[in-house]
Amino acid sequence: MELDLTAIRSFLVLAQTRHFTVAARELRISPAGLTKRVQRLERQLGTALIKRDQGGVSGLTPQGALLATSAPTLLGLADTVRTAVRSANPETLRIGVEGFGRSPELDARVRAATKALRVLYPRASVSMWELGYVQPVVALRAGACDLAFTPWPASDPSLASARLWSLGRIGVVSKHHPLARRDSVDVERFASEPMLHTDLMEPKFTSLWVLGDVRPLADARIEQITPRELNDVIRRLEAGREVLAVQAGALHQLPSNLRPLELSGVPEAWYHLIWQRSRHNNLARMFLQVLTLELMKSLE
Repeated sequence: MELDLTAIRSFLVLAQTRHFTVAARELRISPAGLTKRVQRLERQLGTALIKRDQGGVSGLTPQGALLATSAPTLLGLADTVRTAVRSANPETLRIGVEGFGRSPELDARVRAATKALRVLYPRASVSMWELGYVQPVVALRAGACDLAFTPWPASDPSLASARLWSLGRIGVVSKHHPLARRDSVDVERFASEPMLHTDLMEPKFTSLWVLGDVRPLADARIEQITPRELNDVIRRLEAGREVLAVQAGALHQLPSNLRPLELSGVPEAWYHLIWQRSRHNNLARMFLQVLTLELMKSLE
């Protein structure tokens, strides 16, 4: 029996809220409907996923905990493939962006490159979206995207990459945080604060946002979260005393409850574009060329 992705999504909400009524309200279904979804998923997997009590959920079984950890990557890849299929045609270039959120700078550069690309390919279009928990190499190998933006160069011999532009990082804190009264903070001081982290993404990628290049991750004060989207991270930052480094501009419209901080002394990072050598088509090659030309123009 095939796994029901809707049931898996519902299970993840239940695993986070630990309450059938609360989860059902968030999913906009009845508690009975949610119960049926979870029971159907348990039948499909042949094992219990939650520990039940009078309140509904007292915890997860070992199998449930394993599913809660691995399911976001599975669902992310399914969403990535779905988006790619919907946009697929010979004149559409599909670009994935690692993680959640992207900066206005990236959008602007891609728009400029797309405009230049259409001079040579008048019917060309570019589809771009965040990959979430899916690693760029996985999305590329699955054929879900043609190119991927990432902070890291390709390390796999089947992939190639081009370094593009500097990737700035800023700190974000709640307006109630003691650091919120500052405009700038030393990056080592900032890195000593409790930091939000998810272990479901590529370790190298998440290391940038918990400042693993400033001090070892093992020395960090980590608060684990499993966000379904960027807004989940924003709500957690608003509510708590944790902090997070983000790409400069990625939160270009910060909610009033959050404050940006300049991080002095933060190491430099770079944006890269990566692709699979065996699948690099003419449209992708030309896009990289015009993107590079547009970047050179902006530096003049």
